[in-house]
Amino acid sequence: MKKLITFICILFISGCTQNNETHSDIITSFYPLYDLTQAIVKDEFSVKNIQPLSQEVHDFEPSSKDLIALENAKLLIVHGAHLEGWLESALENTKNESLKVLVLSDSITMDGSDVHTWLSIDNMKVYAEEI
Repeated sequence: MKKLITFICILFISGCTQNNETHSDIITSFYPLYDLTQAIVKDEFSVKNIQPLSQEVHDFEPSSKDLIALENAKLLIVHGAHLEGWLESALENTKNESLKVLVLSDSITMDGSDVHTWLSIDNMKVYAEEI
């Protein structure tokens, strides 16, 4: 019986420690897009948010681990409108030719220079349809 319990504990622990940080089907550029995407795709696809919650979206620079995650992803969802200053450089350096990039701000009309379009419920509805 002790061996069975030990075996189950080992399986549980190894299942909890799988490193899925470098392989996600979908990567989002910051939390509001991650939250929206996760709500839509549920368990159909794995979703990773590339920007840590502790960092400001305007100041974020991807780490080498983040760039490796981009190499393995199928889809990158970004806001666009120059919000992700790191985007162009990261895409130039990725060797993932099959990576699709969904730029959500392209699907709406921008009002002036305010790039915080995810704060609008109407815009988020459009983003949800795009995703």
